[in-house]
Amino acid sequence: MEFQPDLVWTKQRSSPSRDHLLNDSVRGANKILYPNLANQEDTAGGVGSAYFNSFDSNGYTIGSSNYYNGSGLDYVSWNWKAGGDDVLNQEGTVDSQVSANVDAGFSIVTYGGSTSGATVGHGLNSTPEVIIIKCTSNGSTNWISYHQPIGDDYYLTLNQTIAKANFSNWLQPNSTTFALNQTFGNANTSGRDYVAYCFHSVDGYSKMGSYVGTGGSGNSIVTGFRPAFLMVKNATGGNSWVIFDNKRNPSNPKEDALFPNAADAEYTFSNAGVNFLSNGFSLISNPGETNSSGQTYIFLAIAAEPTP
Repeated sequence: MEFQPDLVWTKQRSSPSRDHLLNDSVRGANKILYPNLANQEDTAGGVGSAYFNSFDSNGYTIGSSNYYNGSGLDYVSWNWKAGGDDVLNQEGTVDSQVSANVDAGFSIVTYGGSTSGATVGHGLNSTPEVIIIKCTSNGSTNWISYHQPIGDDYYLTLNQTIAKANFSNWLQPNSTTFALNQTFGNANTSGRDYVAYCFHSVDGYSKMGSYVGTGGSGNSIVTGFRPAFLMVKNATGGNSWVIFDNKRNPSNPKEDALFPNAADAEYTFSNAGVNFLSNGFSLISNPGETNSSGQTYIFLAIAAEPTP
């Protein structure tokens, strides 16, 4: 690639079904997390391994495992640049290790669980609008995510299809930290380790927000740029998360979807995907994953590069 990534999300597109894979530079190239599973991280990589070997100045190196590089199989990877080598952040009551790309509004944060009310530095200069958290040291803990449009009293679960769930005042972010106001295994239990992926909107490059489904074609969402990556979740209904991008479908409509909560191979929304526009995206038809009438959706849209 044209940069050294700090987060690589890999998914086998073709059958047989295989899990989503997340590698990041803060936890280390030899550590794997699975967005569709509650599992703790696996140590199954490193230089010379069959899995994820290394983050490189012009991309990354992988081995021969079918999860990453099986002969004749099709894959996609989505890649983010954070800030390179992680640094100690002591802006919160809990120390964190952070790799932050302030210009892109993205950071990777690792921290240890603590008591109710603990604050964790995220390394950005603006308040995160999306924070996705996973316990890395203990299995059977869901991926729990904060989304500014649905507020501090609700969360979504990346590895499940369920609608938003209520948990009063569970997370409150500001421009330097996020506060964990509850103690629970998914995000804040003493003695456990966690990773958080933090995002905020950047004009011309990324947009986080919400919209209401119309149940018909022509529902257009303005982002201010042409998306390259789009992740959507029905916040009020029990539908899958869904990801579209501009590489698997270079031209409109974008119909090839992957579901972060499932190991399923790529699925085609025939006549029911999305169109990427110069200033946003528009929805086709009325699938529950993207445009059911009256349902509230959250989205994360990112451009391939900032709009001039």
